[in-house]
Amino acid sequence: FVKTCEGSVVFKFDEQKLKTNRPKIDAVINDAVASPENLKKYVLDSIKGFYEFAGNDKELLCAVSNGYESAHKPGYIGHHNGLEQFTVYTYNFTGGAHGLGETTYYLFDENDHRLTLADILQGDKTALIPLLDAAYKAETKTAPADKNLDEYQRAWVKALHERTDNFYFSADGIVFAYRPYAVSSYADGQVELTLPYAKLHGIIKDAYLPQK
Repeated sequence: FVKTCEGSVVFKFDEQKLKTNRPKIDAVINDAVASPENLKKYVLDSIKGFYEFAGNDKELLCAVSNGYESAHKPGYIGHHNGLEQFTVYTYNFTGGAHGLGETTYYLFDENDHRLTLADILQGDKTALIPLLDAAYKAETKTAPADKNLDEYQRAWVKALHERTDNFYFSADGIVFAYRPYAVSSYADGQVELTLPYAKLHGIIKDAYLPQK
């Protein structure tokens, strides 16, 4: 296939696994790692589909796709008040203008349970909304309360409030991360909004706030 398309097709896979002394954490983070067998099957099935679509038309065959890339890269970002924090960077490209990469954060307690937002809040997430709106406005220059938002912007604000499952604790506060396209344009990349600890008293459980 690569020879037929004169080298314009690139295959690149970087699937890494986490290895710690805590097997339950490893199992959660490594769950999405693609096996060599599955990668091979995916590529061969895709190529078969391209040939079935394009037939003997070489120009069409080589135009419909120009590459396959995927990555799964775990990392450790540190300890926070009894929690262990990890990241997984994933990337996928199957042709077109560009691929899509994002970073997902994983927080585990001392029992190797992965925390959700509900686990760290004192109540529901209603109190977080004004803080997210302010941080979003400062980051993107878009005001969620603006009544003149277009269709895309309204969808972004909805995602801002609903997709609050990807977060971690930094030195400055809790950081909410949103994949490209979720709350802004692709050019803005992954948007990360930091809510300062000083504003989280009464919202986040005391156990996860900085200890004096």
